[in-house]
Parts: sequence; C-alpha cells; structure tokens
Amino acid sequence: KDAQVVLFASTVARPEETVKRERKRPAKTSTNAKCIRLVFGDLAVKVLSIPVFINLYNHFMNGVDRFDQSTSYYSTLRAKRKTWKPL
Repeated sequence: KDAQVVLFASTVARPEETVKRERKRPAKTSTNAKCIRLVFGDLAVKVLSIPVFINLYNHFMNGVDRFDQSTSYYSTLRAKRKTWKPL
C-alpha cells in the first residue's frame, strides 16, 4: 500500500472530503521518497489526512490480489473443442 503514485478521477467522493489515517514513513530507496519523507520528518509513523476515495482504493485493492491468489490455487479445467480441422 501507498508505494506507487496513482492518478484518480472520481465521481464517488469530493476531493475535499478527507479521512485521518496512520501512515508509515517510506524507506529511503522507495519511489518519491525525498518529497514524502519531508512530511514525516523524524517520525516513523504519522497520522495524515487523505482523500476519502484514496482510502476506499487502499481498502478494496487487496480484493483483486486475493482473487488472483485464490484462482491460482483452485484453477478449473475448461473443456474446449476444436472447431476446425487441419487440411
């Protein structure tokens, strides 16, 4: 979470609507670390206000990863028939 820069266009919530969430300071080697670490200063964890739709994105994006993981465990064999024959 919170490792990559993501661009949003939302009809779900207004950009002014924010939620307070606890965030960890990124590692020095992570993407955009210089500008993000300025916000944290010496603190390892800080409570930041983030837009509601970004909070929703962070909350639900794990569902896709879990779906992909579970389908890799329980793959189904699909019956297929050739509709053509070689000449």
